[in-house]
Amino acid sequence: MSAPLSTRLATFLRTRTDANIAELVLCTRRAPYQPVELDAGSIPIGFELSEMNRIASEMAETGIVQKPFRRHVINTYVEDMVLNLNRQDDVSTVRTRDMVRWNNDEDWLWVLYKNTMLPLHVFPSKRNVDCYADIKRTTFKISSTCFLNFDSAYYEDDNSVHNQVYININDLGNLSDEAIGTIAAIMEKMTTIKMAPTS
Repeated sequence: MSAPLSTRLATFLRTRTDANIAELVLCTRRAPYQPVELDAGSIPIGFELSEMNRIASEMAETGIVQKPFRRHVINTYVEDMVLNLNRQDDVSTVRTRDMVRWNNDEDWLWVLYKNTMLPLHVFPSKRNVDCYADIKRTTFKISSTCFLNFDSAYYEDDNSVHNQVYININDLGNLSDEAIGTIAAIMEKMTTIKMAPTS
């Protein structure tokens, strides 16, 4: 019998790396245990919009998470940098984000990143853009550094829409056992909601 989710999650999140953020991405169906490489399509993480909205609605009714807020962001990708424009307050940030480690745990893809904020002036000319993503996000606050997100992202380069459900943790260094237990409970509830038959 495998260890409880909170124990497995704690072990993964506390692995000594230079990662400072984590994303826990809900899979649309159970994934094979451990693909050799993490690439597009190896793990099913894209939801139909109606299914994603159903999960968000049911999570809101549980009372486990706080009232949601909405964001509209535009990401511009150039090489390994991302220019993020928050449309609500017209604030831009630039960052690099390097994947440090990943794992999948049947219904979830777990990813650790090293996120580095950079000054705006280092972002290259927009003539070299690899991709634009127009993201509509509904976010439920779990704690001051942890959020449950429902993203619908339109990618201009190939005219595609990707819908994802994920938890992001912005400060791995100060993650308590209680916080990990709360995150694990939310993950378990979301897995149950996802697997429930729709009417």
